[in-house]
Amino acid sequence: MGSGRLTRVFHSSGSPESVVLVALALVLFAVVVTGNLLGFW
Repeated sequence: MGSGRLTRVFHSSGSPESVVLVALALVLFAVVVTGNLLGFW
């Protein structure tokens, strides 16, 4: 799920700002998932 869309986002965005935003979103997603797994929230 989403890997094709992510690849499309990376290919369509030539600006570093978009790549940074996508990276931040992935980091936030990973933090939320890890927090749920460890029972933080």
